[in-house]
Amino acid sequence: MKTNYQGVVFFDLDGTLLNANSAVDPDVGQAVHQLRANGYLPVINTGRSPLEIVGAREMTGIDTFISLNGSYLEHDHRPVFEGKIDTELVDQVVKLSNELGDAVSFYTTDQIKASKDDENINAAYRLIHTPIPEAQPDFYLHNEILMLLLLTKSNDHYYHERFPQLTYYRNSPFSIDTVKSGISKMNGIKELVKDLELDGLPT
Repeated sequence: MKTNYQGVVFFDLDGTLLNANSAVDPDVGQAVHQLRANGYLPVINTGRSPLEIVGAREMTGIDTFISLNGSYLEHDHRPVFEGKIDTELVDQVVKLSNELGDAVSFYTTDQIKASKDDENINAAYRLIHTPIPEAQPDFYLHNEILMLLLLTKSNDHYYHERFPQLTYYRNSPFSIDTVKSGISKMNGIKELVKDLELDGLPT
């Protein structure tokens, strides 16, 4: 897919496109629209899910994004990459979280559910001004999971030691983004550049 962009601009959300209330200021939205008019491709690159960036995309007109820390990429409503976590591995993570008294959130391209409702879940989602997911403990058994959110303040090492085939990004005092090993926002950039044939463009 050869494109005619002048360059590519990758945006994080918090403190970049989003203000302190997790919203896009009108002047920021206008600037991104102008960027596109000038021939540049604006791309959101975030740990958040596609559900959590709908408002930012509407305000900016951005239709290309790297989400879930590189686990799901989309361009012009077309999936580019999906890093699915094996169901058996998710099951093992959930069992350990239950042993430790932690909760887990399950992320697909269009849903977020949780293993249970607890204090860390409420604190983690309030921190980023997004809805607290509904508890549905067996959700992962019937859906393809692209990212897990481990709701824990201090049990990081248990997960790291037990599941080295996963990569962990602590994103708040209450939670850890968890994806397949090798997946990252940088890997997402590489996948997007390859798919859209953007090699050589200023980024």
